[in-house]
Amino acid sequence: MGEIPEKARPRDVKGLIAPGLRLGLAGPYRGGLRFLLWTGAKPDHLTVASLVANVVVAVLLTRGFRSLPAGLLLLSGVLDVFDGAVARARGISSARGAWFDSVMDRVSDALVLGALFYSLLVQGRSVDAALALSALGISLLVSQVRAEAESRGAKLSEGAFARAERFIVLVIGLW
Repeated sequence: MGEIPEKARPRDVKGLIAPGLRLGLAGPYRGGLRFLLWTGAKPDHLTVASLVANVVVAVLLTRGFRSLPAGLLLLSGVLDVFDGAVARARGISSARGAWFDSVMDRVSDALVLGALFYSLLVQGRSVDAALALSALGISLLVSQVRAEAESRGAKLSEGAFARAERFIVLVIGLW
């Protein structure tokens, strides 16, 4: 299936567990990327597939399921990791693609955390529901603050509790 270009490496994220994930998952990452390149997968298709998986996760959460949505959330996370990698490997990464991916990530966050909020509220778990709603608000606020800062020329780093960490905590919490 060929060699993977150096530019297709995962982004250098600085979260708490990112270095361990990068080291432990390097082999499966390369294999998955080779497979996606071989199939002709396009970055936007992977982004949309991730969104569709998150829609299913949200529907299942509103119906009270937890384990199945956690597994599907893992699938959506894998797709989200590979959309940018495929774009870089094919040499077609662009500001439009990064914007589309970022918007779909926020929509996915809103769907999943909103559905979790609703599900917990219906179950009478108001404190847990408030935490889910807070997580949603903070997720959207962080993205907005980063966009505002970057529009003014500031360069912000990822932070200690990056998207990968938030994602893993959510999957563990659902299981």
